Amino acid sequence: MSSAGGITEQFARSFFPDVTTAATLFQKYGAAQEVLISVQGLHSHTNQAIDDRFVVLEATNNDVLGESLTNQRLYKIGTSPDVQIRPNKIKTELGDRITITADTLQLQELAVTDLMARLPQNAYLSGSLVLDDIAEVQLPLELESFSSLRVFGGQVELANAKPSQLEVLREFWILSGKLIVKVRS
Repeated sequence: MSSAGGITEQFARSFFPDVTTAATLFQKYGAAQEVLISVQGLHSHTNQAIDDRFVVLEATNNDVLGESLTNQRLYKIGTSPDVQIRPNKIKTELGDRITITADTLQLQELAVTDLMARLPQNAYLSGSLVLDDIAEVQLPLELESFSSLRVFGGQVELANAKPSQLEVLREFWILSGKLIVKVRS
């Protein structure tokens, strides 16, 4: 006997090693426990074979966003057209207990360097920033991994960006913005 669906989850992890199982386990446990996946598959842009482990940061029904334990880069893994990794096999396991704190920052008239100085380095940033001279913003083109920063609609949008990624914006001034700062510990 098992409580809370334990046998069903074990069965799914063993016999359905796919992104849906990983997403379901993340949606159920991700707020309190690390969800790790071992992925074998192909990189969708380079066709390079992938065999790596990831910490899941987000999940939808068809995809997960994972941080590689090998290179600390983010990858969208799954079946959607915009994924970086198309998995052939995913093994999902639950890791250590974690605590996630989230704060919302309303930003007004602030240098990007000042923002960088006040953020914990283990934070993940999501939201948008309206910068001065937005036309001059040059972000590196990321095809091989998930792009955490992008310019869209006259602002810079962030999706699970790390504070160190703001380095490319250090010379700019934030006119306004809203960020959700998540820290996993």
